[in-house]
Amino acid sequence: MHSVWPTGMIKRMDRKQSHIDLALEQTFAAGFDDIQLPHWALPDFNFSAIDTRCQFLDFQLAAPVMIASMTGGTAESAMINRNLAEAAHECGIALGVGSQRISVEEKNDQGISKHLRKWAGNAPLFGNVGLANLIQWADRNCLNRLAEQIGANAMIIHLNPMQEIFQDNGDTDWQGSIACLYESIEHCELPVIVKEVGMGITPEVARICQQAGASAIDVAGSGGTSFIAIEGALTKDARKQEAAKIFADWGYSTVQLLQLLQKQPVELPIIASGGIRSGLDIAKCLALGASVTSIAGAILAAARHSTADCISVIEQLKYELAIACWGTGCKNIAELKRVLL
Repeated sequence: MHSVWPTGMIKRMDRKQSHIDLALEQTFAAGFDDIQLPHWALPDFNFSAIDTRCQFLDFQLAAPVMIASMTGGTAESAMINRNLAEAAHECGIALGVGSQRISVEEKNDQGISKHLRKWAGNAPLFGNVGLANLIQWADRNCLNRLAEQIGANAMIIHLNPMQEIFQDNGDTDWQGSIACLYESIEHCELPVIVKEVGMGITPEVARICQQAGASAIDVAGSGGTSFIAIEGALTKDARKQEAAKIFADWGYSTVQLLQLLQKQPVELPIIASGGIRSGLDIAKCLALGASVTSIAGAILAAARHSTADCISVIEQLKYELAIACWGTGCKNIAELKRVLL
């Protein structure tokens, strides 16, 4: 029996499936173990009164946590994204979807469709596409159409030049990237978040994004999922395989980026992602200046099983975050952000 999918599409879907498998094999090393929160031995309130709610852009979240953009375009992605969307709704946090590129180029929305809005309920839902794709398509209204496809509340533009270098047939012509970023944000009717994919956004690049009209920045530091390592494992090009080993540790860790942004701040909300494993890591990000945090690897294994498993991971993170508040003498997230390290 012949496949109903075009050959190029099969290869892309196989690559997306491999992303999931390889990401689950990786470990975290984002620098959080080197950060110490100050202990406060005299809390003057009830632990049950700790409030982890926060405001991000125009969205009220039950905790300063969102589920990071991960996957789309495979049969398993549909199940994973349903589990994540339902968990985001149940736990009162935001969900970022994987790249919507395939829905434009292949007319396939498997895993990233209007069903997401139904599953996510009133949880904030963020669409996602790469700047490299926007450069190629030269379509100023693309973000609005992608947002409409899933009922998104905001759009994410991801920057991934180092990932593209190691991909077979990756997009390596980024000429006009800054102009495209400006134009895409200008014509988007929703807030736009600019994020990296694991190598980090430095203060200099964050300022360009701010000037372009971005509503928030996700620094997406190294220490979590390494797409250089993933693409290096998938490529058939021997030179890229060898180079991927050399550049495996490329980029700034999440902690390094947050520290840089403390010294050179931008006037935008900062999302911290990359290697976050616990509620304590979340607390450290907030103390380092992040507005909210974003998780991917920490929940991916659970997302492969069930909504209930995803909810369990998120509630555990919220519980650990509350303990970090208790240990630092903070009654809420606003106080935690003012903790001096």
